[in-house]
Amino acid sequence: MRTCPYCHAEFSDKEVFCPVCGQEIQIVPDFETVESRFREAKIQSEKAREAEQEVIKREAAVRKRIRQRRRNIILTFVIAAAVIVGAIIFVRVRQVFAEHQTYEWQYAQAEELYGQGDYEQAELRILEALSYNDQSNEAKLLASRIYLAQEMSEEAENLLLQVISADPGQKDSYALLFDLYMDQGRTGDIQEFLRNCTNEEILSTYAAYLPSGPAIVPGEGTYSEDLEVEIRSDLPGTIYYTTDGTDPTGDSDVYSGPIMAKEGITTIKAFVVTDDGGFVSPVSEAIYQVQYDAPPAPSIIPESGTYVVKKYFDKNGIMMSTSDEEKKITISYPDGFTCHYSFDSKPDADSPVYNGPVKMEKGDHIFYAVLESPTGQLGAIASATYKYEVKSITPTPSVTPTPQVTYSYYAPVVVPAAGGTGTTDNPEGDGGKGDSPSGENGGNDPSSNPGDNNSSGEGGNDAGTGGNDAGGNAGDGGNNAGGGDTGAGGGDAAGGGEAPAPAADAGGGDAAPAPSAEG
Repeated sequence: MRTCPYCHAEFSDKEVFCPVCGQEIQIVPDFETVESRFREAKIQSEKAREAEQEVIKREAAVRKRIRQRRRNIILTFVIAAAVIVGAIIFVRVRQVFAEHQTYEWQYAQAEELYGQGDYEQAELRILEALSYNDQSNEAKLLASRIYLAQEMSEEAENLLLQVISADPGQKDSYALLFDLYMDQGRTGDIQEFLRNCTNEEILSTYAAYLPSGPAIVPGEGTYSEDLEVEIRSDLPGTIYYTTDGTDPTGDSDVYSGPIMAKEGITTIKAFVVTDDGGFVSPVSEAIYQVQYDAPPAPSIIPESGTYVVKKYFDKNGIMMSTSDEEKKITISYPDGFTCHYSFDSKPDADSPVYNGPVKMEKGDHIFYAVLESPTGQLGAIASATYKYEVKSITPTPSVTPTPQVTYSYYAPVVVPAAGGTGTTDNPEGDGGKGDSPSGENGGNDPSSNPGDNNSSGEGGNDAGTGGNDAGGNAGDGGNNAGGGDTGAGGGDAAGGGEAPAPAADAGGGDAAPAPSAEG
């Protein structure tokens, strides 16, 4: 081992540098010099000083231990005394604590501090009281007052709601809660709260906070004429309303007088806001249907029929008289309506207005009339069908009738003609053939006309045709027999035909007169 000449640290012989101070150590020692001796002396002096310091340290340590023992003894006595005093204090404190750690004491302290205006300490005490009895509505109510005094609205509201939920009849809790809501302008919350309340006493106390909806009069229904509708409320306040069926708001019309409900459907909704507190009532509603009565059908005069007017004119075209004046149509209807009329097509509001009698038109026509109400409603249509003729008559000169000629009847005398005797085979009055070549004709029928033949020759086949009866036509004369003319004549039946024609010549002589038609 080697020793460092600088720091005197020992180290291995193999080390060249001191591991402590880092000085290079010569392997071969230097020759002893004055410096080396001085250095060695210094080293020895430092070692002696260090040894002295070590002794001082040990003596100080002994003195320290002695002082520590003394302190320990004193501390032991102090601790013992403290323990005794502490025990005494603990017992007393425990007694006091036991007295204070009750609900009643904490509540009383909180109430006292609240009355003194020390709200923070009162809050601590009441919270301590609630820690012993968290179901106490009394403590919650006091705590809510303390919170309200400190403007801690949310905490106060929560406690009041708890109290009301647990005891719906607790009046003070309602008063505090509603005062809080009023200060915050939350009247709607008050009303909502009361609508859910079932306590009759509370509802009676705060009835003014729940105003009823306004009355709308008259009652809703169907009416036949325009009507005035009023909205009434027993509470002083402002009424807002609508007439189109929408829900009213604070921006709706303010009611100031009767509302007119006219033809059609009118839906009125209204609510009232009270002057005291600004409480809003429920919305009242009434529906009105105004349906006007249709106007009656008018009366048309004259009734349906055919009407003729005759006008008489002289030969110069001047009217001398008439059977009647020109026909006119009148309409009868109640006052308050407008009457429209038309011919041959149904009238409407654009048809002519009746202002007096209307001339009947010539020919076949249908006349219509309808009434219009002041509101423009048309009623039932009345009608009448007319056939109207106007005849012009001009008188013609009278003609004297021809007198009627009458004749008397005489029975003829039949004389047989020369050259033969006429016979007849026809009992109905036909003349017989002449048997004589002389051509005389004759007949046995008294109604036959005799015929004479002045010339010779063959007689005619039919000497004559007699009448069928006594009042019949006169017989016709026979055909030419031997060139002679046969007279012909006849009359109408008895009771009057025309007069018979005069008889013709027979052989140059006059014929016998024809029998009369009469007799």
